Amino acid sequence: MRYQKLEIWKKGIELYVACEAVAAERCARRNFSLGDQIRKSALSIPSNIAEGQEGGSDRIYHRHIRIAIGSAAELQTQLLCAQRLGYVSQEDYLNIEELVGDVVKPMYKLRGYLRREIMASSINGKR
Repeated sequence: MRYQKLEIWKKGIELYVACEAVAAERCARRNFSLGDQIRKSALSIPSNIAEGQEGGSDRIYHRHIRIAIGSAAELQTQLLCAQRLGYVSQEDYLNIEELVGDVVKPMYKLRGYLRREIMASSINGKR
């Protein structure tokens, strides 16, 4: 389980835990479906990092990193909606936004690296 050593995965877990606390404490009573979707989007991020890392190829890893980046965008949208509806405080929103950035920035770099590796493999005849 190599993914457990990845800082990006560890930060993804930290992000999920923070979102779970906010969703359980603030959203569950007012809008269960929004809180549930926040949980799912947040959990999808480290889950896809792990699944991609264990997938066995750069192509699979790249695909799962793209999915994780999409889940982060979903999460940001849902959190903004929850904040504007008054379910999440401005402070919690900003703290989680910072955690999202801590996860997304390295994912963009990893995605670029994997894309270059895939291109190099294609040029060299390795797939």
